[in-house]
Amino acid sequence: MDSIAAEGTGLAFVVFTEAILKFPFPPAWSVLFFLMLLSLGLGSMFGTLEGVITSLNDSHLITVTKPVLTAVLCASACLIGLLFSTRAGQYWVALFDSFAGSYALMCVAFFEVIAVVYVYGYRRFSRDIEFMTGSTPGQYWLITWRFVAPIIMAVLFTCSVVQCFSKATTYYAYDRETTKQKETEYPIWAMFIALLMVLLAILPTFSVWFLRYFKIWKLEADIPACFQIDLFVTRDINK
Repeated sequence: MDSIAAEGTGLAFVVFTEAILKFPFPPAWSVLFFLMLLSLGLGSMFGTLEGVITSLNDSHLITVTKPVLTAVLCASACLIGLLFSTRAGQYWVALFDSFAGSYALMCVAFFEVIAVVYVYGYRRFSRDIEFMTGSTPGQYWLITWRFVAPIIMAVLFTCSVVQCFSKATTYYAYDRETTKQKETEYPIWAMFIALLMVLLAILPTFSVWFLRYFKIWKLEADIPACFQIDLFVTRDINK
């Protein structure tokens, strides 16, 4: 079996499928395995969409009702997903998997930690947790939030960027002559698409700060719970 199949989507649809054939009564195991994949995919999509929908509803940036917003987001995701069902779908999956799920996530996670710990303040964040849970975070969590997590994410992101630019980014494409997978460099236009995906993912991190700092657009959400926590923190600080 080609070792290339042991990574990416080939791990689920090639390697595990080949292994299931060695089990007793393979059809039953195949049904259970792919039902598990379907359940995991649906569960992940529910969580992802609910996070986006709830955030947009609570912020009041969009005035449409929740069912309409859900339908629009699901339809948009379905249209984008059609790209992965084409004949070149596996190559698009490889492109998205290589860039959208690595650089952007690490960059956003790093700035989230910086925003919470150093902009909002780890002391205020600890008081918020105490208000909601009744217990104060220990020194382990404070040290991890302030030093360990930012350093680790910065190192990982830097290493990923250095590795990306130290050698050409490649993917595996089918070669008709050898009937095998061949390592191929991404074309220039594909790298521009990858860069656009990363920039679009991290754009809100800077755009929200820009809009708030220069008072271009009011982005305050009218959520009573936030004001209650803020009042509690203010009283606690004044003490």
